[in-house]
Amino acid sequence: MNWQNPFKLLFANIKVLTSGFEIVEITPGLYQSSAITKGGTRKIKELGIDVVIDLEGDFDLNAQGLLKMYIYWPIVDGPDLPDETCLYDLSRLASNQMLLHKILTHCSFGNNRSGLINALILMQRGLSGEKAVKMIQSKRPSALSNNVFREWIEKQ
Repeated sequence: MNWQNPFKLLFANIKVLTSGFEIVEITPGLYQSSAITKGGTRKIKELGIDVVIDLEGDFDLNAQGLLKMYIYWPIVDGPDLPDETCLYDLSRLASNQMLLHKILTHCSFGNNRSGLINALILMQRGLSGEKAVKMIQSKRPSALSNNVFREWIEKQ
């Protein structure tokens, strides 16, 4: 680890998936995607994304020389909401990082977990929960199909 820059984490393995990889820009500087494929790292670099929030179960990005920050918090896309304090803390951190960085939030399929975090980031930046859900779904229609996540966001 580079002790000069503790936020720069290096990962040796790249997860190669057989499915496609698509990055959607939700709002300037905030992106959402499925799990990152080998070819996806090129797209991340092309877009100038330098912060990744990884919500799936595997380290899947070779970040050497690519990112300023890699946040790994595997959460479950299920019937229960993740810890609310952690959700808010992560969304505040990401919202602050958007002042200087481009952020990609991703999970396995790029729908529910990444949509949940991105909605909270948008709310930190002044949108209502309902408007955040609509904005994300206008860019990625399959996002926030988890009723527990979507309804919780809309009530905030």
